[in-house]
Amino acid sequence: MRIYVYLDESGSIHKNSKTKYFAVGGYFTFVKDKITSKYKKINKSIKDKKKMI
Repeated sequence: MRIYVYLDESGSIHKNSKTKYFAVGGYFTFVKDKITSKYKKINKSIKDKKKMI
């Protein structure tokens, strides 16, 4: 049985960063099919709603 791990990071950790937070999120799944495209679609919709780049 294979387990797929999807991770995403946000922010930066260098001393000249304008943000003071760094976050890592992710999830585990046994299914690989269409997970990446679903993630990209959901991520884009969230960024569009919050008017992020």
